[in-house]
Amino acid sequence: MDLPILQQLFRYALAVARHRDNRQELGEIHLLKYAYLADLAHASRHGTTLTSVPWRFYKFGPWSQDAWQNIAPALAALPVELRTFEYGDTLEGEGKRWRISDPHDASEVLREAERALPGWAATQMARYVREFGDDTSALLHHVYLTEPMLRAAPGEELVFEALPLPVPALRPEVEASVTVRQTRKMQERIKSGREAILERVRRKQEARATRVTYVPRYDEVYQEGLRWLDSLAGEPPDGQRGTLTFSGEVWRSRGGDDPSIS
Repeated sequence: MDLPILQQLFRYALAVARHRDNRQELGEIHLLKYAYLADLAHASRHGTTLTSVPWRFYKFGPWSQDAWQNIAPALAALPVELRTFEYGDTLEGEGKRWRISDPHDASEVLREAERALPGWAATQMARYVREFGDDTSALLHHVYLTEPMLRAAPGEELVFEALPLPVPALRPEVEASVTVRQTRKMQERIKSGREAILERVRRKQEARATRVTYVPRYDEVYQEGLRWLDSLAGEPPDGQRGTLTFSGEVWRSRGGDDPSIS
């Protein structure tokens, strides 16, 4: 496991979230999923993950005990605010949410992480942070339907692979100074090489086409994960009661009931 890179991913996600929304906090579940998506983006091009984290299909989606244990140490040196809260009634433990309060500090973290991380993986992870933020349900739904998750069963290690390479373009035409015989031989070699590449790509595409189609599992495991994620947000705020007067009319809020005008 590449611990420095993993820690930079956690810091980068937090800094991007700060620029997305000044009030936004990210918890352990968010940071893990965003690191997984960075690994997925890197593997889609290179066939291997960026962090070498042994991700597994756990009840809440992609999970790694090693990665989870390194979240707090990765953020300890940052100028962050930490909010803790108790889980819901169904689970015991303490939840954590981090936030970089100062925009200048967030910019410094961004610059440091961008220097340390490969551009493609960082760009893709930042896109997901801006899209999902701290929306745990939407984020879980997205990662649950990624290809490594669909190919695995609960408890299994996730497998990453690269996307098929595009067929390279033909070489440019041979200059007129080359003899006709040389030109013919060169064209034959080009054609032979191109056909060999096309055949390899065709075989790989056929192998992909014969794979079993995986249907997303919206089962008890998935629902249990959603309930657990909802519990991370803590208790909802109390309703507010009060009276506002607008041009002689009174608007009363009854703490959660529909507002009324009288």
